[in-house]
This record gives sequence, C-alpha cells and structure tokens, in this order.
Amino acid sequence: MRVSVRFPRRLVSPRVGIALAGVACVAAAIVAAIAALPVQPPAQHQLGSPMSAADLAFQSVGISSPDARVSPVRVSSPSPADGASLKRMIIPAISVDAPLAVVGRDAGGVMQMPPDPKTVAWYGFTARPGSGSNAVFAGHLDYVHYGPAVFWNLHKLRYGDQIEITLADGTVYRYRVVSSEAYDIFHAPVADIIGPTTYDAITLITCTGSYNWSLHLYEERLIVRAQRVS
Repeated sequence: MRVSVRFPRRLVSPRVGIALAGVACVAAAIVAAIAALPVQPPAQHQLGSPMSAADLAFQSVGISSPDARVSPVRVSSPSPADGASLKRMIIPAISVDAPLAVVGRDAGGVMQMPPDPKTVAWYGFTARPGSGSNAVFAGHLDYVHYGPAVFWNLHKLRYGDQIEITLADGTVYRYRVVSSEAYDIFHAPVADIIGPTTYDAITLITCTGSYNWSLHLYEERLIVRAQRVS
C-alpha cells in the first residue's frame, strides 16, 4: 500500500525546531514523510544522549509484523466505544499521563504537529485505537522555552511495558510494547510506520539522535510499536 502522507517538519511554532512524533524535517518528497516530524533547536537545556545499541536491545521484533509472543485480541465491529472520543494516554513506566488531541494533515499532505509540549497527538487518518489496525501517535521530545516534553523518556520503554488509551466513556485499551527502533529520517520505512497493520497496534513517534544545526532538525526518529493485549 502506498502511503501518501508526510510527517510534519516542526512540532512547535514556526520559530521552534524540535521535532515531535509526527516526523519533521527539511527534505522533500518521500524523505519529508519521516523527516516531517516537527523539530526545534534545543531550548536552554541538555538533550538526552543519542540512542545506543543497548537502548534498543530488548528483544525488539521490528514493526513489520506482529509479535507472536503477544496473544491477539479479537476486535468486534462495531464496538460501543467506536464513537467515544479519545481522552488520555497513560504510560506508567515513564510517568506519562497525557491528554490526547486529534490532528490530521495540512493542504500539502504533511502530518500536523501536536498542539503543545504536554499533549500527545493522534493522527485521525490512521486507525482508531481498538479497531484492529495501526493507530499512530506523536509527541514532542522537548519544546522551546519549555524543556523536556511529553515523550522525553520514550526511549526508556522496554519490551512488555504497558501503554493505555482511555476513552471518554471509560473504555480502556491496553497495549504492550513489542519494539523500539530509531531510524534515520531519510531512510525510515514510512509505510511500515504509519500504514495499516493486520493486528491491533499503536505506534508512537518522537525525535531522537543528534540535532543537526545546519538542517534544523533531529537526524533520527524513535518509533515505538505496541500490540493490544486487552
């Protein structure tokens, strides 16, 4: 399947430059897809260290296929929760309890950025959580004049860590992390990252790696995939 979407270039205001989970960058065409995560130059604080091999060595299975170690969840359609709005994302392992906002694409097909450093964005053109396919979310790594943002510690997630998506009607979808991979923005498998899956999953995106001052962007994107368990 061809994915005709590009990730946002910045995750903050035009003056800011610290990419978020969408994928902002500077290239064009398909590169812009992953390089489009909103980005901003580091605000007055130290950025985390680039991802190391050790950071990603927790039995990662990649993002192209489901993890056989996670029992599949049967999805009934339609579900009573299909119309309920998404409220929060909770990730206990890294102390995230954040509101969710729905975003889409601009006129140029670029993925829009999360509205602020504390909010996680759900891309409404991807699957709805609990629907049996891939729901894609993005969050800022850090933010100008703010510092570490909602996904600052996303790289600390390990295999099996839980992620919850709560809905306005009280429904809770629970997922377990199955992979965490850092991709160069110019060589990321965009279709695998934001395209549909044959299993119920969520994908979280944020910036990582070194900040390139000449291009005004982070050189990598961190992609965390989780499969639904209940």
